[in-house]
Amino acid sequence: PQESSAGETADGEEWFSFDYGNAHFVFLNATVFNFRVIAGAEREWLEQDLRASKARWKVVLMHCPPFHSSVAHYVEQRQRRLAPLLEACGVDLVFSGHVHNYQRSKPLRFQPFPGTPRGASSSAYVNGAFRLDEAFDGAKSTRPAGVIYIVAGGGGTTLNRTPIKDNLDDLPDQGRDNFAPYNAVTFATDNSFALLETNGPRLTLRALDANGREVDRCSLDKN
Repeated sequence: PQESSAGETADGEEWFSFDYGNAHFVFLNATVFNFRVIAGAEREWLEQDLRASKARWKVVLMHCPPFHSSVAHYVEQRQRRLAPLLEACGVDLVFSGHVHNYQRSKPLRFQPFPGTPRGASSSAYVNGAFRLDEAFDGAKSTRPAGVIYIVAGGGGTTLNRTPIKDNLDDLPDQGRDNFAPYNAVTFATDNSFALLETNGPRLTLRALDANGREVDRCSLDKN
């Protein structure tokens, strides 16, 4: 891989990017312990880095997922405030871990609302307006209108199997403007890992379980 840019904040948070083949990868140090909404010099670096890339595919990686459908770690949503920037800069995929299973969202666009949702016990909740691409299926319809968010946290330890959709009464305002049916695939019955393959104008995402069985596949096409 060829490193294209790197930086470090005063308090030790790192971020860096590199090109590999026809894909550009950006890594953000965004753990639950030190993540804050990226602003100032960090946000400027992220936007400049993404806009400067001429790679066909743009992939961002961070620890905590902005969008997922598990009860475990659901409240940790501050990363959602990056969604408009990622969309504007042409990001195709966002990979995260932290939640112990595999999830793939529908292509989505999200406009966050300011402030903390009414009735929320934590400022980590981020409400907003969702737009979901329901037509994309990764097989016949392969040009997504939005960013696809991947949770690739099924590699080990105890899996998180409880879905948040069965627990909306526990969310502020029963999840209004906070949860949407944005997941296309969830796999939490076995350990798993994700694999990316690119071939010219096509990118293919696959998820395999511990026995090598394919549990998800979707392709994206781009000129």
